[in-house]
Amino acid sequence: MRELPLRRGASLLEVRPTALERSLRERFAWLGRAELQRDFLKGRVQVRVYPRRPVARVFLGGGEQLFLDEGGETAPVHSFVSAGLAFPGDLPELRVASSAADFVGVAHFLDWLHTSSAFGFLPSPIQRLSLEPPGELTLSLKDGEKILWGNLSAGLWEQKLRRLRQVTEDAARRFGGFRSASLRYFEEGKIHVVPHLR
Repeated sequence: MRELPLRRGASLLEVRPTALERSLRERFAWLGRAELQRDFLKGRVQVRVYPRRPVARVFLGGGEQLFLDEGGETAPVHSFVSAGLAFPGDLPELRVASSAADFVGVAHFLDWLHTSSAFGFLPSPIQRLSLEPPGELTLSLKDGEKILWGNLSAGLWEQKLRRLRQVTEDAARRFGGFRSASLRYFEEGKIHVVPHLR
């Protein structure tokens, strides 16, 4: 009760669930959503809170460290930890020059990778992402490979990933793998691959 902006003895009709949820989200950066129910028979408010789901750890140019959730919103990592919540340690790092980056686009991209069959298409898990103006995304994989994804526009993700898989499987057969693949000019029909040297 001490964390909720409610007066003891106030009428339940005064409780506005939407305003109360907004107030809680402003006070607790880790909070993803809250479900509030007014029980008029027992004269109480029941609140269920759900933490945000981090999808990446964000490092801004000035050294500030945030987390990015599945909705594309950011919040300080310490807000998650100070609430006693376990912060996932295996999140990919996202390096951006400024807080004006396309966080929503990156969050949707990561969510798409993890929830679709696309995740198995990558040769190894993503360790780091870099987002450079004007929205050029680079993926660094845990095995050392680098994928210059290029523009983050959602319309070509499936096609890019399908073609990337074909090209990297070919590089694996012919050269034992690849060091980097660039999809920056995918819309022009080009993929540039630097193979591993045997």
